[in-house]
Order: sequence, then structure tokens, then C-alpha cells
Amino acid sequence: MLKRIILFAIIFYPLFAVKVSAAEYFVSPNGNNSNLGTIQKPFKTINKGISVLNSGDTLNVRAGTYFERVIINKPKVIIQGYGNEKPKISGDSNSSNGEGYYEIPTDFNANPTTVGARPTSWLGLVEIAAGGVTFKNFLLQMI
Repeated sequence: MLKRIILFAIIFYPLFAVKVSAAEYFVSPNGNNSNLGTIQKPFKTINKGISVLNSGDTLNVRAGTYFERVIINKPKVIIQGYGNEKPKISGDSNSSNGEGYYEIPTDFNANPTTVGARPTSWLGLVEIAAGGVTFKNFLLQMI
């Protein structure tokens, strides 16, 4: 009987074993929201990138200016400027200079104690409405 159980486990284990790994997606001002979100074919908007994230995933945002209000409603995700790049999120499509930007440091983590019962919001541009979010390496332009 024990031999049958072991044989059953050896044969059927690969069918039920699921490897869970975090995915990595990319956003670029030159991207397209119809793309797959790869480094070669990035999404255009940060919100599109957020929409495909699952817990544990990372969204890498390439340098450039993004004119959108970002809502992060997925828990335990990382949203970051790619490498040493510092993407800008702006509420003013007419502004092109770097004045008036608020910097989100590279070591900021919006954990549940930071977020608490209410969303964390910066300048009305970024709202973190989930716990365990890492949001770092950005510049936010005051509206």
C-alpha cells in the first residue's frame, strides 16, 4: 500500500505542483497600453501597469513624465523608478521644468502602519489604498 502511495505521488506531483513566482512589468512614456508590459514592449501608463499586478509583483517605471493620477490598490506590490531613473508624475501637462517636484525616496515603504485605515496620498497625484506597498524613486510635481 505504501508503495502505491509513493508511486502515485511521484507520478501526479508534477501535475499539481505550481511554481509561484513574482512577475516584473515595465512602463514607459513611449509604451502602449496594448503591449505586454515587458522591457521591450512596455505599457504607456502607470495605472495600466498597476492593473495587471498581483501580490509580490514589481512594476518598473522608466524615466519620463507621466500625466496621470496614480491609484495603487493592489497589496504587497513594488512600484519603482527603474534602476537609477527618476520618473515624474505630474498633474500639470503644461509644466516641463523640474521645479516644484516632491521626491519619493528610494527607501520609502508604504506598509500597513504607514497606510493605516485611510489611503496615503501625495499631492493628490498618488494614492496608496492597499497595505504592504513599496513605492519609491519617483518625483511628484505639485499641481
